[in-house]
Amino acid sequence: LPVTLSCSTSNSNLQCSLSNTTVTPNASVTLTVTASSSIKPGTYSVTISGTSQNGATNSTTITVNVQQYLFSIQGPSSIDVYTNYNNSTTININQLNSGASLPISLSCSTNSSYLSCSLSSTQVTPNASVTLTISANSNIQPGTYSVTINGVASNGVTNSTTITVNVQQYLFSIQGPNSIYLYSSSSNSVTIYVNQLTGNTALPVTLSCSTSNSNLQCSLSNTTVTP
Repeated sequence: LPVTLSCSTSNSNLQCSLSNTTVTPNASVTLTVTASSSIKPGTYSVTISGTSQNGATNSTTITVNVQQYLFSIQGPSSIDVYTNYNNSTTININQLNSGASLPISLSCSTNSSYLSCSLSSTQVTPNASVTLTISANSNIQPGTYSVTINGVASNGVTNSTTITVNVQQYLFSIQGPNSIYLYSSSSNSVTIYVNQLTGNTALPVTLSCSTSNSNLQCSLSNTTVTP
């Protein structure tokens, strides 16, 4: 016989719905339970009741465990960036409690207009990671700045993390002997050293040479090197 179904919950901040309210056994329906943002974490219940066409009734009750959705946003405590250049790091987004993962919208911001940031993806589902890229404008002063990564879950829960950005000027030296001797109509060679003076990450350096006389030419064995 056809059975009419209904559902009810033990709290007004907990709603339920059924994909179908009239079925003929043997059948199945989908129960959806929705928790309002006002509900307190805790244990509640939802009851599904059925009444057949001849008046027979039955019901079942399901325990509903409501918990706050928790996630973390983690990255390094600091990152170094050279002026007029960029650097990247990995940001990890992890779920901290059990249950289904919710989509999280990500964004980033900095505390200087001369410092920009971008994320490889702005929509993730934990557990996941994205790449954060920070770019320092040529006009920025070397110093300590910050970038903040914000996350908002689809149910409105938020979290964020802040990373210190150390902006420094890239410095390198070019060293060779004070003088070199050569005869007319001949050539001579000497070693030139290119060394990095600041930071941990070496940047490619483009080299060129010039002389003080048009009858004197110079060349380099390599015009792009990494200190």
